[in-house]
Amino acid sequence: MIINALEVTAMLPFFILIFSILFLTLFISLNRNILFVFITSIFSLFISLLSIPFIYFKLPQNISVLFHIDIISINYICMILLISLITCIFSYSWLQSSSYVNKEEFYLLLLLSTLGSIVVAISNHIFSFFLGIELLSLPLLGLIGYDLRCKKSLNSTFKFAILSSLSSIFFLLSIVFLYLSIGSLKINNLINALELHYLKNNLIFLCGNVFFLSSILFKLSIFPFHLWTASVYNGSPMSIFLYLSNISKIALMYFLIQIFSHLYFFNNKKFYFFLQTIIFFSIFLGSIRIIFEKNIKKILGYLSIIQSGYLLSILIINLCFNVINLQIINIYLITYLISNIGIFSVLTLIDIKWNISKINKLSKYKGLFWKDPFLTIMMTIFLLSVAGFPLTIGFIGKLYLLTGIINHNLWILGLGFVFGSVLGILNCFRIITLLYSSLEYASYKINMINTNLIYFLHSIIFLFFVLVIFLGIFPKYLFIFFKF
Repeated sequence: MIINALEVTAMLPFFILIFSILFLTLFISLNRNILFVFITSIFSLFISLLSIPFIYFKLPQNISVLFHIDIISINYICMILLISLITCIFSYSWLQSSSYVNKEEFYLLLLLSTLGSIVVAISNHIFSFFLGIELLSLPLLGLIGYDLRCKKSLNSTFKFAILSSLSSIFFLLSIVFLYLSIGSLKINNLINALELHYLKNNLIFLCGNVFFLSSILFKLSIFPFHLWTASVYNGSPMSIFLYLSNISKIALMYFLIQIFSHLYFFNNKKFYFFLQTIIFFSIFLGSIRIIFEKNIKKILGYLSIIQSGYLLSILIINLCFNVINLQIINIYLITYLISNIGIFSVLTLIDIKWNISKINKLSKYKGLFWKDPFLTIMMTIFLLSVAGFPLTIGFIGKLYLLTGIINHNLWILGLGFVFGSVLGILNCFRIITLLYSSLEYASYKINMINTNLIYFLHSIIFLFFVLVIFLGIFPKYLFIFFKF
């Protein structure tokens, strides 16, 4: 297999990450320096982002039969790199304040998982897609169980390992069935088979798609494969929540777009009803569980389930247009991502400063405003954005979703949207009321951390706060950006 210069250029972010991983592996084996590893990781992710403009106008490119890179996939690679970059920055203070012996491997695992996410986003073959999913998931085991002294962390790691292995088995079974039925594992051939209505005439192909869909639903935490989420989140470090909650969703979105953009040829009302039903239960059950939950990490787990339902909803709505409107999907994704980065960044910084997440009780956030007014105000705005309040960026995404549901009479999705929105607002005000109540945790010890770094983390949070408000008030700039 020969790769030309254009193909090498198109894979530039991919090769930068590979080189960084190899370099850090060699460096860590010879010497341990958390600051150097941190700077190198940040530098590699930042350079990968800067390389995007150089390859933007040389797309699309096919790299053998395994990968296809186009402008759409590049957008998702940018989102993946941004999530990883923010996670790297906020995790440094957490690692610095901890007493772990081996801190450097955290960044190595994060870069490996990021590499797997990019492989998923650019895959043009089921085999490369499977390798990407596994490369994404396996380092997550190390990140989830990084706090070896915590029994909850080890418990979450074992649960995720067992269930992720089961998901991988389903995926491998789907590969066997798909290859038996169509004789190829290229995604384009899979799409062609869907267009030719193989599902109606070929039982083996149907079984392959059932196993394949089950594996994808597990990765997205969609009903009925959602029960593991809250339990795994409960034992995970707060510093990886942003990455854990968003990376699989963003990486899988482009693949789902490729599949869903051709599903309108398969006009099956039962299949549409099935998709709407699992979305409804994901949103409804997640919202119900949050009302009665008092563990902040489990609340974030249920929030992840709800958001997976909303993300899949926007694809279903586009499916009803008989064409995938990428601008609508990208706008919804960026509104979702900015709000999530904001709220998880605030929670991570609170954990860094006061170690509240070790207790995990929502009541320990009571009176946060009297301890840190800045973070409380930021968190309030991000919560309102996630709930979809007007004058925030989250309202734009919810408005698109509601408009699509009404235009196409998707009443099952509409019912889920109403339940999710109403219960989301109630949960939002429950948490906000708690934040502004009388002070509860004044006796908690503040970690001794670098003041300059904390100011830098505050500035990042403030930047996303400005984006949430500015793009919520002036959404036309968001449309102009994606139109460009």
